[in-house]
Amino acid sequence: MRSILAFLTIIGLGAPAGMILCGWCLVTGDIMPCYMVACAIVRVGLWVAGVRVVVEGLETVPAHTACIFMANHVSNLDPPVLIPVLPGRTAVFLKRSLMKIPVLGYAMRLANFIPVDRAGSVQTAQENVRLARKVIEAGIHITTFRAGFDFGDGGNDGQGEQPDPAGDGAGGVSCAGVSGGGGEPGGADGGGAGGGGFGAA
Repeated sequence: MRSILAFLTIIGLGAPAGMILCGWCLVTGDIMPCYMVACAIVRVGLWVAGVRVVVEGLETVPAHTACIFMANHVSNLDPPVLIPVLPGRTAVFLKRSLMKIPVLGYAMRLANFIPVDRAGSVQTAQENVRLARKVIEAGIHITTFRAGFDFGDGGNDGQGEQPDPAGDGAGGVSCAGVSGGGGEPGGADGGGAGGGGFGAA
C-alpha cells in the first residue's frame, strides 16, 4: 500500500511541477529549479513509502569537481535513493525508451541525461562518450547504474556479485572513455577508481 501511495504522490506532485518548470527552463535556460524540485518530490515519495535513506562517506566526493558515479543497480529504488543525495547536479545514463515518457522524458533531455541502447554498437558507444565528455566539461556529474552489478558487501566472501556482461550496457563503456578526460571518477556503494567512494542505502 505504501508503495502505491508513494507512486501516486510522485505522479501527483511531479506532473504539474514538471509542466510548469519545463516551461521555466525553456524561457530561462536554467534547469536547476526543475532538478531541485524533482529531487525534493522524490524525497517526499520515499518518505511516504517509509524508506529511510542513510548516507555515508559523502565527504569523499571532491568539491567543485565533476565526478563519475558508478552505482549498484539491483532494484528500481536505486536511482531515486541515490540521485537526490549527490551534491550538485548529475546527468544519468539511462535506457533510451525512458526518454519517451511524456513530460519526464522531456525534462530528462533538458537535464542532459544520456540515452543508451542496451544492445549498443561501437558507434552508439562512441556517441555516448562524446555526449558524456560535454556533460563533464560543463561541470555536471555523470551517474550510471550498472544493471545486475553489486559493488557492495555480501556474498562471495564480501567481494560482491560480478557484473552481468549483457546488462552492463554502453554506459560502462562511456564512463571508461570519459574518466580520463577531466572528471574525477568516483564510486557509489563500493568505491571507485581514484574517487574514494560513499554509500547511500
